[in-house]
Amino acid sequence: NRSGARAAIAARYGIPDNTPLVVTLGGNQIGKGLQVLLAAWEKILSRLPEARWLLAGPSNPWYARAIEPKLHAYRGSIIATGPLAGEDVFHHLAAADLHINPSLCEGLNMVTVEAAAVGTPTIGSDRAGIAHWIASRGTGQVVRAREVDELADAIIQALANPELRARWRTACLELAPEFAVEKLARTLVSHLASLMPNVQTPNA
Repeated sequence: NRSGARAAIAARYGIPDNTPLVVTLGGNQIGKGLQVLLAAWEKILSRLPEARWLLAGPSNPWYARAIEPKLHAYRGSIIATGPLAGEDVFHHLAAADLHINPSLCEGLNMVTVEAAAVGTPTIGSDRAGIAHWIASRGTGQVVRAREVDELADAIIQALANPELRARWRTACLELAPEFAVEKLARTLVSHLASLMPNVQTPNA
């Protein structure tokens, strides 16, 4: 229920209707690339002054030193939610128009799959393992890591194009089942069985 999630999150943080809304969600370590999105935020606001960023996740020494002091300049447009858990994670992801993953170096990035599961596309960097899935399945856009203007332009263009986001949302809902535990288990059993053809395996 994306509309219900959007209404609940908007009410919680005082976000006006029809506000362009992006979300980041993770451990907020240096490798997540929040500093890149923060550097891009001024350009994004220059084109979309009503935009809001839900910055979800915990603090840590690097975040407290490198990110938190700079948030004061964007008071009102960047909403630091603190850590999230359980269904609240999915409510925040579903409420947003875009999930942003500006990672500098990362494996799969599971939150991108979680965003896809609730129909929220991702603009992410080419340094995350999920970049292949975003590009090949059309669930968002991949930009080069650390490229501030490239990230800003991609976000601006996507927020201004509801038809594009609608296509991405459809692709997201088709992508998410690829990471279902049952499917991954069947695939793993199949691969193991091919390596050990004389071992009988139970039906998956």
